[in-house]
Amino acid sequence: KNPPVRTSDPDVLATAYVKEGKTLVSIASWAGENKQVRLLVDWKGIGLDPSKSVLFAPKVDKFQPERSFGADEEIPVEPGKGWLIVISKK
Repeated sequence: KNPPVRTSDPDVLATAYVKEGKTLVSIASWAGENKQVRLLVDWKGIGLDPSKSVLFAPKVDKFQPERSFGADEEIPVEPGKGWLIVISKK
């Protein structure tokens, strides 16, 4: 009902796997066009401070390049694609 992480676009869904000090977010687009989304994070719910956290997408062959994002940065998502992003302390 109140997920700890969601996106700013209803066509791009997020699933969060929360562990102490680290959260893995899986983003998937069901949109027919390119989207720019922001992660809407319940920082208290995942136990992290946004000013002391980093969003990092590790390189995954044939899936995604390595990339870092700011806590309020837009994330580009192509149709039918997504990201795996780790939120952790800096």
